[in-house]
Formats: sequence, C-alpha cells, structure tokens
Amino acid sequence: MVGANSQRKNRRIAGSGANYRQSFVAIQSFGVWINQRLKSIEIRKDLTDEWKRRGLEEGVHFATLTDIIYKTWADKTAKEYRQFKDLKKENLRDNMTNTELVLNMLAELSTKEISEAKQPETMDEHIQVAHQGGSVARNARKELEKQTGKAVVSPLNAKKNILTNSQRETKGKSFHNSDIHFACQRTG
Repeated sequence: MVGANSQRKNRRIAGSGANYRQSFVAIQSFGVWINQRLKSIEIRKDLTDEWKRRGLEEGVHFATLTDIIYKTWADKTAKEYRQFKDLKKENLRDNMTNTELVLNMLAELSTKEISEAKQPETMDEHIQVAHQGGSVARNARKELEKQTGKAVVSPLNAKKNILTNSQRETKGKSFHNSDIHFACQRTG
C-alpha cells in the first residue's frame, strides 16, 4: 500500500512537469521575499535599539517616529497605509510588496544611520532625523516611479496575492496562485 501511494504521488508530480517548474520559480520568488522580510526585521530592530540608546521609549515615541518615516517616504501614516491595503490587524510590513519593503528598509536604515551621526537628544531632533531618513527613501521612490511610470505604494496585500501579483510571466508561460499552493503542498 505504501508503494502504491508513492507511485501515484510520483505520477502526479511527473505529469505536471511544466507546472512544477513554474511553481518552483514562484516558490523561489517567495523565498526572496521571505529573506527581504527577515532583513527588514533586523533593520527595524537596529533602528529601535538606536532609539532606545537615545532614551526613547517604546509606544508613543516609536509610533510617532514610525508614522513620520512612513508619511515621508510613502505619503501615508501607518494607519493610512493599512487602510489603503485593506488591512485590519495584519502586520503592515508582512503585506508590503518587495519594492515597498526595500524602500521601507532604506528609510529605517537611513534613519538609524543619521541618528548615529547626529546623535539627537530631544524628541524634536528625533522627528527631524526621521524626516531625513524617510526622505532618502522618498527620493528613491520618486525616481523609480519616474523611470517606470508606475506607482510604488500599492494596495496589494498578502490576501490580494502580493507574492505573485496574481499572475506572473515566466519564460513566456504564465501561472496562477493555485500553482504556488499546489507546489507548496508538494514541498510541505
């Protein structure tokens, strides 16, 4: 019985060669996003550690500065960004596209670097540093939008297929989210 189940499974996998290759590419893209997300967590932690070293406390201080960073680079506060992406309690960064995630990392990394260089002491100084860090990413966003003709800040979220943009072209063949689900079932 075990051998028969294994043979059926192998036939199913072999019979879907093209879909399997396309699904593998999709999983690789997902892996890239996961690596970016993990790096963004590290960058965020470095920023919050810097804020703590400068005497800021979690809660209102962190939320205020984070809103300033978001508003500066993305033209939206965290609350506005969540509403734009139709999120309720989900983590905003977990629902960013690759480009949004990279620009947010740039904004937070820039804020940390500027803070280390300028050593702000007052909340007003921290606010100014947050604006400066967000501006670095804003400038990059504006230039990318100018070069591509496409908006970077996107309403896509994980539920709206952020990781695959609903359908992606790969080597002239398209595949859908169901292929990723199918591939994930096989690898899981």
